[in-house]
Amino acid sequence: MGDGWIALIAAGAAVAGGLVTGGFTHVAGARRADAVLEAVLTAFRDQRTARELELRRGAYADFLAAAEVLVLTRRTRVGDASDLPALRRAFAAVLLAGPPEACGAARELVDLLGTGHGSLDQVEARREAFVEAARQALRPGEVVSA
Repeated sequence: MGDGWIALIAAGAAVAGGLVTGGFTHVAGARRADAVLEAVLTAFRDQRTARELELRRGAYADFLAAAEVLVLTRRTRVGDASDLPALRRAFAAVLLAGPPEACGAARELVDLLGTGHGSLDQVEARREAFVEAARQALRPGEVVSA
């Protein structure tokens, strides 16, 4: 075997080694890139969930505050004509925030307070049903985007 063949074999081995190393490097780089992308997507999902929970919390708190005004009005028989529209506006925010269980519980409370019928015990029971539905909806694993 001549020096030319030895040089050719050595060059071929170097090229093959480079291709194999490059292939492994490419695969490792692709895996690393996938892991980074997944981490970024997870962070974005977590941030979105936190924002949605904060929006829900605000809507639910405003709704409960508006409902409490009407409950107090029923208890004391002193109130303002603007109390019911404020409750309906707060209810609209709950409808947008979701989920259906919280919306249904809020609707039942609005219906009872809006008609003025029902005892204070019934109002309190529906209020508690809404609070429980709201608590369920505010658990981080419960956020489902529409």
